[in-house]
Amino acid sequence: MYLTAFKIILALMLIHIVQTAFMPSFLSVEWIPDLILIFVAAIGFKLGSITAVYSGFLTGIMVDLYASGPLGMASLVYSLLGYSLGLFDEKHFNMHFTIRLTLLGLALILRDLFMRAHFRLTWSMALMDFLTHTIPTLISTLTVGFLILYFYQRKQTQY
Repeated sequence: MYLTAFKIILALMLIHIVQTAFMPSFLSVEWIPDLILIFVAAIGFKLGSITAVYSGFLTGIMVDLYASGPLGMASLVYSLLGYSLGLFDEKHFNMHFTIRLTLLGLALILRDLFMRAHFRLTWSMALMDFLTHTIPTLISTLTVGFLILYFYQRKQTQY
């Protein structure tokens, strides 16, 4: 158990470093996939909602310390998304990876809605933000998520 927790914390730190330090130098800011949300979703799908809440909270704290926004907002959002996605874990549901990919896309849209709620944007500004930021992030996150979930599903069916 302690080894699993240590591996999760180490992976969270590594993914956060890759997300914040290396991805912006390779891709445009709008097209950076949310590796952090993919990891929280993968934890939720594999280990369940309780582990996903803790990993979402730790991930949210790291995002809060890095990003400029209300402190605690990312912790709350990633914890709630981790819990929600963890309800669909492998022990209780045998789902195809496309359903999990759809849940990941919905989680990303909800994350953007909650994270941008404190800006109090007008409808036109919110629509423009959705088109210029959320849609490209959604496309890149779903592409990376598709590759990860597809190869994970293939690996599971081989053994």
